[in-house]
Amino acid sequence: MKVVPITEANGRLEGFDLAWSCYPRKVARLEAQRAWEQTKRIRPPIEALLAAVNKLALSTTDKQFCPHFATWLRRGQWADED
Repeated sequence: MKVVPITEANGRLEGFDLAWSCYPRKVARLEAQRAWEQTKRIRPPIEALLAAVNKLALSTTDKQFCPHFATWLRRGQWADED
């Protein structure tokens, strides 16, 4: 999968919308928004979250093996070391 660079178009986005635009698998947006709200106390700053999203995009070659964004958030997978 490819990393989505921050551009002028998505550089104006904030919070969930920015993270969603960079996440490689865009399914179940409403569920992802719920998960975003549910994890607001434990989520890292957006910069760290985006770095983890980019790492995921580089390490996953097939979208079917990429978890839904809601699942990724609820599991705290931004902290995964692999």
